[in-house]
Amino acid sequence: MQAKPGHTVVIHDIRVKILRRAAPPTPDAATVVQLQSGGCGGNIEPHHFHASRDDPVPRLAPDRGETTTFPYSVSEGDPQEFDLTLLSYHCDRTWVPEIVWSVDGRVGVTDYSPQSYQVAQTGFHTVPSGGYPRVAWLLDAESSPPRWLPARFDDDALRVPDPD
Repeated sequence: MQAKPGHTVVIHDIRVKILRRAAPPTPDAATVVQLQSGGCGGNIEPHHFHASRDDPVPRLAPDRGETTTFPYSVSEGDPQEFDLTLLSYHCDRTWVPEIVWSVDGRVGVTDYSPQSYQVAQTGFHTVPSGGYPRVAWLLDAESSPPRWLPARFDDDALRVPDPD
């Protein structure tokens, strides 16, 4: 996340908004797709959060070793990157991150579903990963226009984070 010049945005929370739940597809009818951020430019260490398995209302929690938590300040020279992992073992969930923010005295909640990422209509899917083919894409934010490139699938993203 990057702020507009001259403004500081405070990120108070990132919530998981479930758009749809369904039975998981069979392995021959689905592929696990991983979208990796190309970053916001520069060398930014992302903040890692995960959601509790198949909870009816998933809550993001900091991964083990994460040294800070909300709120985060985002300014022109200090962007922030968040790595959100939702694991599902029993259902297909369609979801979007919901960002609670404030800037210049205004408070808002925004669903993160940018048109350029082609998730505005569908959201992100989280399905059980066992037995599904896997493919990964990396966003090259430095190219003009930004584009998706094939990447190595990060199996660590499918592991349940250790509790503190």
